[in-house]
Amino acid sequence: MSADAPRDPTGQRAAPRAGTVFEVQFRTTSQFLICYCTNISRGGLFVSTPTPAKLGEVLTLSLGIPGIDGDVDVAARVRWVRETATQ
Repeated sequence: MSADAPRDPTGQRAAPRAGTVFEVQFRTTSQFLICYCTNISRGGLFVSTPTPAKLGEVLTLSLGIPGIDGDVDVAARVRWVRETATQ
């Protein structure tokens, strides 16, 4: 299943994006992943993974945010998935 990022009724993104990079660690039912987030806003964040989590799945993300000592743990629900074409 694939869905696009949340948009307002005019087709614009629901919240502006911030240009930053930080490490994201999380565990799914079958794997532990370390990824980098480059796309975050008030409405959420995008994390590219080799195997997407299931739509609706709740994950605990550990964020390594620049300028903050230690990781910040947050609960997150997968709201949309963008699948890539396989070659």
